[in-house]
Amino acid sequence: MNFLKKLITYIDVVLLKKYLDNKFWQFENWEITEYRLQYKVEKTDLIKRIHWVADESNLNKDDIHLKHFTDVHSEYIYLYDFPVVLETRFYWLVNLKSSKIIPFSKHNFFDPWGRTDPVPSVLAYLFPRKKYFEKIIINATNYDWFNYYHFFFDVLPTICKLKEIENYQSIKLVVPKEIKNVSYIQEFMGISNLFEGVKILYVEKDSKVYAQQAYNLRMPYMNKAIINQILDSINFQKEEIDVPLNVFITRSLNRSRTLNNITEIEKIAQTFGFAIVDTDGWSLKRQITFFGKVKNVIGLHGAGMSNLMFGKNSIEKVFEIMPGDLNPQFYADLCKEFDFAYLSVHGDSRGRNENFYLNPEAFKSAIQNYF
Repeated sequence: MNFLKKLITYIDVVLLKKYLDNKFWQFENWEITEYRLQYKVEKTDLIKRIHWVADESNLNKDDIHLKHFTDVHSEYIYLYDFPVVLETRFYWLVNLKSSKIIPFSKHNFFDPWGRTDPVPSVLAYLFPRKKYFEKIIINATNYDWFNYYHFFFDVLPTICKLKEIENYQSIKLVVPKEIKNVSYIQEFMGISNLFEGVKILYVEKDSKVYAQQAYNLRMPYMNKAIINQILDSINFQKEEIDVPLNVFITRSLNRSRTLNNITEIEKIAQTFGFAIVDTDGWSLKRQITFFGKVKNVIGLHGAGMSNLMFGKNSIEKVFEIMPGDLNPQFYADLCKEFDFAYLSVHGDSRGRNENFYLNPEAFKSAIQNYF
């Protein structure tokens, strides 16, 4: 049985992907402006947010980075006012009439790093595990529910935006069935009222959702008002715990994108009064309570830094450690929204998700000058 499953998987994922999937599927040749706009698109000042652009005159409207950040920093609600099918392996929307993929039904259609999801499996599309039939849906699988960072800064803002639609209670929010096994999601739903009135359709992988209409929506990236809306939705009795004022958020060596010399760097941080914490495995309630009392944070770039938002009334300074070839501004922008002081230091370049080395003397000097 295991051999047969492996053989079917190989045929589907390797052979059919190469010789059938990539040849069968086509994208609708649409610009996003051709969709029926339900909400005026509001864009932030992109020049200020795209940090490596110094001169607006040098911007190329066809540049993939600009297209990506235009989407990330946009706010919109679009309605696909025609019958669609949502396939539930990669969660592309398909125009039922033309059998072509709707290109902007996934937020990473413009991805500077080439991470656009593969096209749907023809085998799974023709022979779905299950079929669902709904009137109106929202594809809430655009973002990674299984990533702590993306859950808080992509998924939950989507829920906030959903509630702006008139009669949103009649729309089914399509989500992967597997989120029922994700502890921080279930814990959040238990302590927040954000999902009140939202109808959820839990779907199995390799199934199809037929709908007469579908919405696609987005909230602006790292928006203080939206983050506060999420935080204000949380209500639980906080336990009394001892919390150090200065913390170093570490990442264990069995995870990607940590320091090869993490023990050495941690010892330096400790000499400056920083307690070492690893939030992996903590309950959501504990993380909310803990970071609501912290004053200064040093952290390796990763999902654990998402907890900075819980310290909106206590945190003063943030110091982020990143590989030399990685320069995301997620947490820099979060700090800017909440008026935290922010500083970053880069180690050597080791690849996007590989471990890296940080010069101890450079780290020590940065701490001395910053804190």
